[in-house]
Amino acid sequence: MQKVLLFFILLAFGSCSNYGSVTPRKITIGFSQCTTQDEWRKTMIQEMRRETGFHPNYEIELIITDANDDNEKQIRDIRELMRGKLDLLIVSPNEAAPLTPIVEEVYDSGVPVIVIDRRIESEKFTSYIGGDNFIIGKEAALFASQLLKGKGKVLEVTGLAGSTPALERSFGFLDGLKEFPDIKVVRTVRGAWLKERTQAILDTILYSWSDFDLIYAHNDQMAYGAFLSAKKHNLKPYIIGVDGLHTSGHGIDMVLSGNIDGTFLYPTGGDKALDLALKILDGKPYSKFNYLQTIKIDYNNARAFKLQAAQLIDQQQKIDYQRKELGTMAFLLKKKEMLFILFTIISGLLSLLVIMSVCLIFQKNKANRAIDMKRKTIQDKNERITKQRDKLIQTLRVAEEATEAKIKFFTNVSHEIRTVLSLISFPVNQLSSDGGEFSEGKLQVLKKSVGRLLNLSNEILSFRGTNYNIKCRTSNLGACIGSIVSAFEQKALEKGLVLDTRIPSELEAYFDPSVIEKVLFNLLSNAIKYTPHGGKVEVKAVVVGGTITISISDSGIGISDEELPLIFDRFYRGNSNTTSNGESGTGIGLNFTRELIQLHGGEIKVESRENMGSVFTLYLPQENGYSRRVEKVENERNGIDELQKDLIKVNNKKKLLLVEDIEELRIFMSQMLMKHYVVITAKNGVEGFELANKCHPDIIVSDILMPEKDGIALCFDLKNNPSTFLIPVILLTAMESENSYIRSFETGADGYLTKPCNETTLLARINNLIESRERLKHEYGKTLFSLKDLKTKDKGDEAFVKNCLEEIYKEISDPNFNLIHLSRAVGMSRSSLYRKIKEVTGLKAVDFMRKARLQYAAKLLINCDMTVYEIAWQSGFSDVKYFSKLFLKEFGNLPKKFKDHSRHESVLP
Repeated sequence: MQKVLLFFILLAFGSCSNYGSVTPRKITIGFSQCTTQDEWRKTMIQEMRRETGFHPNYEIELIITDANDDNEKQIRDIRELMRGKLDLLIVSPNEAAPLTPIVEEVYDSGVPVIVIDRRIESEKFTSYIGGDNFIIGKEAALFASQLLKGKGKVLEVTGLAGSTPALERSFGFLDGLKEFPDIKVVRTVRGAWLKERTQAILDTILYSWSDFDLIYAHNDQMAYGAFLSAKKHNLKPYIIGVDGLHTSGHGIDMVLSGNIDGTFLYPTGGDKALDLALKILDGKPYSKFNYLQTIKIDYNNARAFKLQAAQLIDQQQKIDYQRKELGTMAFLLKKKEMLFILFTIISGLLSLLVIMSVCLIFQKNKANRAIDMKRKTIQDKNERITKQRDKLIQTLRVAEEATEAKIKFFTNVSHEIRTVLSLISFPVNQLSSDGGEFSEGKLQVLKKSVGRLLNLSNEILSFRGTNYNIKCRTSNLGACIGSIVSAFEQKALEKGLVLDTRIPSELEAYFDPSVIEKVLFNLLSNAIKYTPHGGKVEVKAVVVGGTITISISDSGIGISDEELPLIFDRFYRGNSNTTSNGESGTGIGLNFTRELIQLHGGEIKVESRENMGSVFTLYLPQENGYSRRVEKVENERNGIDELQKDLIKVNNKKKLLLVEDIEELRIFMSQMLMKHYVVITAKNGVEGFELANKCHPDIIVSDILMPEKDGIALCFDLKNNPSTFLIPVILLTAMESENSYIRSFETGADGYLTKPCNETTLLARINNLIESRERLKHEYGKTLFSLKDLKTKDKGDEAFVKNCLEEIYKEISDPNFNLIHLSRAVGMSRSSLYRKIKEVTGLKAVDFMRKARLQYAAKLLINCDMTVYEIAWQSGFSDVKYFSKLFLKEFGNLPKKFKDHSRHESVLP
């Protein structure tokens, strides 16, 4: 019954949650408008507000502020908007330079920013939307040429001095007039976007000057002010404006009334800005730059535009009315749905409460009976548990007494063993000192075995009262291992096994001889025990990177995959733990071995395949205090081991990548080179290429003849990879042929040596290449763009710098071309590009690009007659003041003084 009630309650709440799921998402958008006084910006705001009604899934709060053409007020408005926790900010900057810092601050705080109509002097914004003012300027130039029939004089009326639309419309107009050399801009007047200001300025000018044929105004309001002033002075020049608003008394009406000869549509983009904001907030794809289309409006098409606008307004009014009606109907429908849901819930709950009341009495009686039965069951269990507890306590007492008796017995027996061994050791020592034939082989082994048994008996006697302590000292580990292995030679000979050793004769290390003795005795004993007649047991020891690796391998019965993870567990004896002779282990030795190695600061690992043998590998620190566990030194399948990573982090030595397929030679060379460098090893070209990309070594030494990928192919791949082509490569080979020599240098190798190469020669060649590379970086930092010096440097670095400069100079006049575009152009990631520029030039990537632009501007100042303003624009600087500031810092002179001085003497290399 309770389940039924729960079902209906969940169903009711589910209905409510479904109803609530249609609640619109709340979004707050701030719009900082530079001014709301002109009709064009009023239209933009109307479009934004109208667009909010077309998104029923959102509850949009649009907060609009008016800066009244005041930069400081607009900055204060934006800060006030940010205190209200906006989801997104839309900004129409009054002027570019003063508004850039506050827009960057908002963008850096994590709030998306849409810049509309006017640009800022930075790319720290989420997206831009507005007309392409440069294209509008070019179209105006084309229209002017048509009106003037290719010849005449133009009076230009610009907008606000610091606003990007004014700059871009002017640059576009001048760029468009380049195709019409007989049309000149004879005078420029700053109208600041205002009709009254334009009329007042022209009234003053036209009293004494009227030598022009056409007026190009940056908006329709200034064009109308120019018309009124020209009419006042009985002048009838051609007049071109920009904006093309369809509202009464504005752009299109001016064309139809003959006040101006034409205008260009400059869409407000208010509706598109709001739609773009929702895309950004929803995480949908969007473009960084969104340019709105323009079109020329003259007397021929003005009436058609006027009629279309009137129809659109009428349709919009109808849509607004229908939307309002739909909203009312939707509200009523939701209200009815809510009432129906509430009625359903109340009816269901009442019905269930009646049914529940009937059932509760029955369930209560049933529960009481069940409780009585459980109470009785618990009492019975408590009694049984009490009896079991008493029995376990008695059993533990017996076990403790038995254990004590076993230890006492074990101690007594060990003492007796020690007595017997003492009696044996005296005559054995005498026989060994006689030097007879019998003592040279078997007696020497017997003597060492007796010593071993004596040590074990000492430990058994001290077992009860002490813990095992590690007592390390610096000694020859190679001699210690050799002595231990020699004790098993006779046993291996008797069993017909080959006992092979590869142990350095001089291997100084910090270790406890007793620990090494116990571990190796146990591992060698097992290896010989479980290897059948005619098999092989091998012991190897090498040192790589401060870690000693000792391996004991056999060709015995091996260990199955199921048993392999369990062999180090105490008292574990698997199915494979019995030899063909019926010998069986206790399951204690390997567990004890692992504990000893861990106490010694090392690690033990095992690899085995059933019926194919096993390999036990020990990893021990060579020096005192280095007790961190390390990965297997020759485990090169994953590229670089953990020990090498740690060494690279803490060592100030240069990194050297050694690529060699012969294991013994690889180990020998790494031991030789690690005295001077941090050595990373790879066993073929494939692993070498991966490690070069991952670790970025200072130099690479590689063999030529290798499997999978040889050294020449590796060198070719490295020199054709943008992230590795700067790394010097030395190739080694045992084949001294002219063809190999030529192929090596054709692929870009920096050095070529034949085996066997002299250690001094190899180290000298490595040092020379690294020092040459360091000098190259130093020189590039001083004279970055001196092509004369570049020809004398490394070809890879010269190609890299030239490639970067070529891509920058291709787009030198585009102020929006940045490091993101450069990284795409040269085919590198941003992080790789930044790192390579820093390595080669010593400069940050942003300083590198700025220096390239300033060098370009300096050459233009020397060789061209353009103004400083034009040269700044051609060099990719949209703000002349900012350009002059950077130029002064770079060359110690302002651009104009630099240009005057350069006429007498050269200042660039």
